[in-house]
Amino acid sequence: MEDRPEIKLKIQPVDIVLEVLGWTALITLWAYIIISYQSLPDVVATHFGSGGEPDGYGSKETTFLSAIIPTVLFIFMTFMQGRPHWFNYTETITGENAERQYCAGVRLMRALKMSICLVFLIIEYSSVRVSTAETGEFDFVWMFLGIMLLIKLPLFYFLIKSSKSK
Repeated sequence: MEDRPEIKLKIQPVDIVLEVLGWTALITLWAYIIISYQSLPDVVATHFGSGGEPDGYGSKETTFLSAIIPTVLFIFMTFMQGRPHWFNYTETITGENAERQYCAGVRLMRALKMSICLVFLIIEYSSVRVSTAETGEFDFVWMFLGIMLLIKLPLFYFLIKSSKSK
């Protein structure tokens, strides 16, 4: 592994906004699951086929996995934010470009933390609606597009930004 500089990054206002939005999305996810838990039937839909119809079921306690998984990811990504010299980059890190690349990498982590929590919140909201018979199936097309946008948009944005600022 190449020897990369370890530097202390300055937090910008956009970083604070992304961090607050990420924490807000995570807290909202937990709150939604806790609040909706009582209204769920004992058996809930846990998996949906490509047409949006449920094809897997489990106990209502499995809904907490929709909060535990992003929480673990959130904690891990928060840990990694403090170690941007461990990240993979599209260019060789030097003393001249380290701060710019590290800031972009950490900002990407913050955006992805928020996006992951929002994706799980959307999935859980749809799952609760199906399980409580508010609707019979997932709106699969919109769900897929929303998830792809929430995950891919930050990745492409930061890859393009990283490559343009050489």
